[in-house]
Amino acid sequence: MAEQHKIQELENALKTKDIQIKSKDGKIKILEMDILNLKKQMQDLTENMQNKDNKIVILENRTALGGTANKRYDGLSSMNDLVQDLQLKIRKQKGQIENLTKQLELSGSSGSSTPNTDITQPVKTIQISTMKDKKEISALRDNIGLLEREISKLKNTKSNEFYELQKNISATETDISQLQTQLIIKDNEIESLKEQLAQNKSVAQSKEVPLQELIEELRRNNDRLRAQNKKLREEADEKLASEKPVAIVTESDKKLDELEKAKNILKEKLWKLSPDPEPQKPDVNVNALSKEIETLKNENKELQEKVSALSQGPGNDQIKINEMKSLIEILKNRTKQQKLEIENLKKRLG
Repeated sequence: MAEQHKIQELENALKTKDIQIKSKDGKIKILEMDILNLKKQMQDLTENMQNKDNKIVILENRTALGGTANKRYDGLSSMNDLVQDLQLKIRKQKGQIENLTKQLELSGSSGSSTPNTDITQPVKTIQISTMKDKKEISALRDNIGLLEREISKLKNTKSNEFYELQKNISATETDISQLQTQLIIKDNEIESLKEQLAQNKSVAQSKEVPLQELIEELRRNNDRLRAQNKKLREEADEKLASEKPVAIVTESDKKLDELEKAKNILKEKLWKLSPDPEPQKPDVNVNALSKEIETLKNENKELQEKVSALSQGPGNDQIKINEMKSLIEILKNRTKQQKLEIENLKKRLG
């Protein structure tokens, strides 16, 4: 009963370990999904950064001295030349007006101070000349007014265009500054994502290494236990010769087989947990083990019949029974040792 209870505990421990293995497998899958999401975010940030770079290039081209801006500055320069030409014309015409005004004053003063004794002086001609000068002065003044209005318009246009150009340049510089700030933020985000990705990879690798070491140790322990079981069976065969073991020995062998089977199940589950891309299946021949179990069952049946015959035989067979009991004690001790090794493996897995 005690051994059955231990076997039940081992089965419960294996179920618990199976749950833990599934939980770890789920965590590994979640970690892989996190890594994929981080890579996707890095790709999106890289594309966004490239788009921002392209936009900065476009804005820089717009603010360059060449292209449209250069044409606008050329337009302002030619407008300045036109204003200067108009101002020069105004000064010349003002000079002409001043000269004509002086001539009129001189002619008026001379006409009033000198008596009209010279009959040959044509008065009508003087009046015509005076009217002509007045008309010319009026025309010049009108022309000056037109030129001044045109200059005012040109100055206003120049001021408005210059203001718009300055406003566009300021807005472009603001856009460039904002884009550069966004690029710095995106660069920091990319660096943070790279660090997080490296941490996730290191965590995944740290989880893989102990698991691989545990699998290798389990392989070695399994091979050692197989060798011990084989040697145990050979010693039993040599000791008993043609005699079959008693019923107690048969139960111990059955428990050994059950423990061996539990080890194989544990080995298969650990192989499934292996992080290798294509994990190899454990080297366990299930069909051979099934045949071996069936053979052991038949042998146990024969052993029970033999024990029954021995128990009913003469008293001198008691010596052989005592020898078998001593062998049973040896088998029990080795079974106990194997159970302890399995318990140690369980603790390492936990």
